[in-house]
Amino acid sequence: MATQKRISKAFTLIELLVVIAIIAILIGLLIASVQKIREAASRLTCTNNLKQMAAALHNYHSVYNRFPLANTNIILHSWPVFILPYIEQQNIYNQYRMDKNWFDPLNYNATQTQVKTFICPSSPENENRPALDNKNINAAISDYTVPGGLTGNFLLFCLNNGLGVAQNISKSAVLNGQGIGTAISEISDGTSNSFLVYESGGRPKHYISGKVIGQADVYSVTMCKNTDVINGITSGAAWADPGGGSPVHGFNKNGTICSEACVINCTNNQEAYSFHSGGMNASFADGSVRYINENIKIVTFAALVTMAGGEVISD
Repeated sequence: MATQKRISKAFTLIELLVVIAIIAILIGLLIASVQKIREAASRLTCTNNLKQMAAALHNYHSVYNRFPLANTNIILHSWPVFILPYIEQQNIYNQYRMDKNWFDPLNYNATQTQVKTFICPSSPENENRPALDNKNINAAISDYTVPGGLTGNFLLFCLNNGLGVAQNISKSAVLNGQGIGTAISEISDGTSNSFLVYESGGRPKHYISGKVIGQADVYSVTMCKNTDVINGITSGAAWADPGGGSPVHGFNKNGTICSEACVINCTNNQEAYSFHSGGMNASFADGSVRYINENIKIVTFAALVTMAGGEVISD
């Protein structure tokens, strides 16, 4: 009886290429899925950070009947210093000398300590990066800021372009550098309609529309009266730096000219900026955290910045 031989058929070159292409597509889909999952987790962490900061600010208010100042002007401190005990950072707070400026060498041990709550994991920059400020070069950074208020140039731009933001409205945000701090009773626009803290990530590197910019554009310095971008490095990145606030200027889409209509994700030169697609996270004076679309109407954004502007928010 004859033995029947089995003839194995090898892959042709075309079949092999098809298999490789299918594997490449599957790997691409897997990588994209992993990236989406990772960003979702990072965005959730960022949201939780803002919730912790909002809760800490309210705990501070419960003790002192007011929110802390965004910054102090005689001896220089910033608002994150005041909430350290309420985000489980009592040890750092104990090391911090309130009778010395934030950049004083006696405060180095405190200001050079990284605080996870102040770091958004969506930032492509190393979380251990120093602030590179000329006063305290190794200071630990923050990816969050307070709006402080609306600048006069921004209000003038809105008036000249019929954007519905009145030039004579109250300019102040909940956390500002005026007086003795804001009491909740003074937020006449409503706590759910007033920002507390939002993102300004990536600093000290200067980002414009998702890209690192190697040096400052002359327009962003002279027209905005910001001298805070030098050789591509922005100031105010340290969590202890009172210069880290972000009064709203508004830029163009290229992040090079102000005041104009872009208020989110055009530049991190002391403006609202995140690495989340299409918007940013922000905490409000009622303790909530919401995602704000980067295409928000400028009049709505301005209304959310101010605490007593009397505006009606329509969207």
